[in-house]
Amino acid sequence: MTGLGRIGLNAKADYYDGQTAGKREIEVRLGGDAIALYGPDGRAIVAWPLATLRRLPGSGKSPDELRLIPDFESEERLVLRDRYMIAAIEDVAAGLNKRRPPKPGMVRRLVLWIGIAAASVAALVFVVAPLLSDTIAPMIPPESEVALGAQIADQIAAEGVIFAGIEPGACEAPEGLAALNKMVARLEPVSDSHVPLNVRVLNGDMVNAFALPGGHIFFVRGLLSTADSPEEAAGVLAHEIGHVVGRDPTRNILRSFASAAVISTVLGDFLGGFVLVALTNAAIDASYSREAEAEADQTALRLLEASGLPSRPLSGFFLRLKEELGDGDSYLEKYLASHPNSSSREVVFASAPGADLDNFEPVLTPQEWDALQKICD
Repeated sequence: MTGLGRIGLNAKADYYDGQTAGKREIEVRLGGDAIALYGPDGRAIVAWPLATLRRLPGSGKSPDELRLIPDFESEERLVLRDRYMIAAIEDVAAGLNKRRPPKPGMVRRLVLWIGIAAASVAALVFVVAPLLSDTIAPMIPPESEVALGAQIADQIAAEGVIFAGIEPGACEAPEGLAALNKMVARLEPVSDSHVPLNVRVLNGDMVNAFALPGGHIFFVRGLLSTADSPEEAAGVLAHEIGHVVGRDPTRNILRSFASAAVISTVLGDFLGGFVLVALTNAAIDASYSREAEAEADQTALRLLEASGLPSRPLSGFFLRLKEELGDGDSYLEKYLASHPNSSSREVVFASAPGADLDNFEPVLTPQEWDALQKICD
């Protein structure tokens, strides 16, 4: 049966006039181009044209109930539960499911508010977060800094870092650990670090070393494999100690945490998965300012000189990385990207007063250096 065949249907319905809270039981009559509403006394209340008749937004579609409004501007409501009347109205009211059109200027205001919100998030991420991190970092007690770094370090060591090709588990071959500890013991006493050093090795091909808050430092096996001598590795370690002394990793993690927390809240990632990934990424791909890198270099030079080690090996390490970068090695490229200005730094370490030492006690014996390079085996 078509909608036209149903013209003349009557049905009971609940009517809300939009002025009072109560409902009224009325009769609805479908006829012509409108539905007419009649009170219990049979007197006409109002007629709603079929052309402007709309389903109440958000009410959903059901054969057992139909909630209607006469148009989008009205406060009146009608609730029908007669299946025949519902089917008939759905047949003849062509605009029943149309959505409310945007009010004049609404789109413009929406775009404006979206722009303001985006600008606010950008300001928090790129302006407020860095300022706060630079202010807060020096105020953090050393024990809190150690605990902060330990949480991130243990997470990285336990689970690895998939995107960086780092396997779970720190490398702990006994002879390699002994050699690593010997290298740390050569530099730590002259570092004047405000926190103890905790140096570990991760198993991965990435040519990288990075520091976390609180003296936690990681070598990635790829860097040890690339280094030609223990003095080159010691130079890299001295540089990372320089970042620890300058509290650069703490500033970096605080900045990343604040930014990730803002973005995580916007995205609805309340469980913090995004934050954890962001902090891990920030730790491994730490991009410090040129000032921070220069200060870490100066600290490294001081440590190498105080421990009786030459600085030229570290210069050679940077030079070799720069040359090998031309072969398209992504790991070398990543290392240089996170340690900018390598060309000028190569000159700094090559021209330092302690660049060349005729007689110095090697950091490790050849056997110990071999064991350190094989610490992940």
